[in-house]
Amino acid sequence: MNKSCAIFLHLFYAHLYDEIVERLNAIPFKFNLYVNLVAKHTEHLSYDIQHVFPDAFVLISPNNGMDPGGNLRLLNFWLEFGQEEEFIIFLHSKGKAIGSCTEEKVRETDELRNLLWSIVSPEKAPQIEQIFAEEPNVGMIGVEEWHRFPGRAHGDPIPECKFYTELLHLNNYDTGNFGFCAGTMFWVRSKIFRKVFENVDILKLVDELPPSDTGGRTHALERVFGYCVLSENFLIKGMSITPTLKGAGFHREEGE
Repeated sequence: MNKSCAIFLHLFYAHLYDEIVERLNAIPFKFNLYVNLVAKHTEHLSYDIQHVFPDAFVLISPNNGMDPGGNLRLLNFWLEFGQEEEFIIFLHSKGKAIGSCTEEKVRETDELRNLLWSIVSPEKAPQIEQIFAEEPNVGMIGVEEWHRFPGRAHGDPIPECKFYTELLHLNNYDTGNFGFCAGTMFWVRSKIFRKVFENVDILKLVDELPPSDTGGRTHALERVFGYCVLSENFLIKGMSITPTLKGAGFHREEGE
C-alpha cells in the first residue's frame, strides 16, 4: 500500500510493549506509525520505539481521556503534520494493570486485545483492504464481534453523545443513525475524519474532558468516532476475525 496507512497507537500499558512491537512487525503492509505515550506510564519507551521504528512520530501526553483521548491527540498531530495517508487505523494497548485483578480477568482482556488487534493480522488485513477497494461507501471497518448498531448490545447512544454530536455538527440525532466499533480499534477512511475534525480544537476537547466516575464522556467519544462516519453518509462494516497472535502467551515483567 506504499504507506497509504497511518497507524495511531495509544500505548498506556508498558508491560505490553514487547507484545505490541511483535504485532506491529507482523503487519503485512507498509504504514506510517504515530504513537501516543502517556506521561508517568510509558514515556520512558520513547527511545525504544524510535530505535525499532525510526520513522515513527511519537507524542507524550497527560493521562486524560483514555485511548480515545490519546488517539484524538494523534489525530490532531496528523491533521497538521500527517502524510496524507488514505486510511487511519486506531489501535491501543488494551489491557489490565499488573496486580489489579484476577488472572482470569487478565486472560479475558488478553483474549479481547488479541481479537481487536486482529484487524491488522496478515490473514485479515488484505480482506479489509479489498472491502475498501470494492465498496467505496464503506467508511469504517472493525471486528464483527464488537460491531455495535441498534439492536445489538450497547449499540444506542449514551447521554453524553449529544454533547459531541453538537460540537462536531453531526446529524445522527436528526437521522437516528447510530453505530460504532467498540473497543476503539478500527480502520477508517482518513478523509472522513479530516472533514469532521479539521476545524475543531481537538486538544481543547480532550484537555477539557471532565472527570467521570462512569467514564461517560470517554465512552461517548468511542461512539462518536463511528457517528462521524455515518453522519458523512458512509457505512460501518464488521469483519469476522479469527485471532492468530495470542496475547495471553506473551511474557510479562512483574512490577513494570
